[in-house]
Amino acid sequence: VDNMTLNAPITISGTGVGGNGALVAKGIITDTIVNGLTVNGSATIGGTRRLDVRTQLLSSSPGTPFTLTKVGTNQLIIGGAAANYADIGDINLNSGEIIVDGNNSLGNSAYTLTVAGGVAVAFSGNINTKNVEQ
Repeated sequence: VDNMTLNAPITISGTGVGGNGALVAKGIITDTIVNGLTVNGSATIGGTRRLDVRTQLLSSSPGTPFTLTKVGTNQLIIGGAAANYADIGDINLNSGEIIVDGNNSLGNSAYTLTVAGGVAVAFSGNINTKNVEQ
């Protein structure tokens, strides 16, 4: 996706072309906002520009946690006032930056947030975090 706000729900799965992400934010002018993202199985998100995932980040099989992997140099922001992230399982942050914003949960605390060296992680608000490994 390139420089836009997407209000229609989007469904992604897999690692994308060359492992660069099933959802990739790129462009030269502005950033991308996604209002409603469904993951069908595990998925990778990447890119070179900021990507905001607002409102929801759900499994295509509700109640079935999925693994989310972050690649690319971009900044990924997940959160929002009415965000729902109950289906997130393991999160692998391989590169770039992630910001978790708002009074939300990062999913079931039985799953793990794995942060690779050099990845920036920030929390804003009252966040229910996971077990963090680095």
